[in-house]
Amino acid sequence: MRNAHTARVTTRTRRAHQGTLGSAQNCGGGHSAAYKGCPVYLKYQTTINNKNLQLTNNYLNNMSTTISALI
Repeated sequence: MRNAHTARVTTRTRRAHQGTLGSAQNCGGGHSAAYKGCPVYLKYQTTINNKNLQLTNNYLNNMSTTISALI
């Protein structure tokens, strides 16, 4: 005999997750919105990483210029 509580929680969980795999909010693809392989997610992640890299390089260049001016 199944535990009634377990069956109820499982049914609720299953109902709560139904429809979440239908389409992603970002691209309309057939995966969840949290899927890290989503092409739209990867595009934005690449853009963010490139901007962070530019900011870091600018900071390091400014620091080396400042240190050179002090010496």
